[in-house]
Amino acid sequence: MRKYNWFGMIILFFFIIGVTTLFIEKPKQVIIPALVFGTIYFFVKHPEKLRNFNTKSNYKQPPTKIKKTVKRKKDNPFTVIEGKNREDKQKYE
Repeated sequence: MRKYNWFGMIILFFFIIGVTTLFIEKPKQVIIPALVFGTIYFFVKHPEKLRNFNTKSNYKQPPTKIKKTVKRKKDNPFTVIEGKNREDKQKYE
């Protein structure tokens, strides 16, 4: 079972009481910001609905066919160049 933070629950309780009393006394001050933030939140979560809001018809174009490309294993462009083994080179100790 989840333990709740009592301090957080008290703050939430007072917040709900404050919003309720504000809504009873002056409903415009609660409804208008709630509608504005709700609209912004909706269009942020569903941007395709905002894009289609200005279209005049509900006609949707059929999806275009996507040409499938076959992925081939590419040849390695790097080659190993064998170096010269020099016996006369000083070996560091």
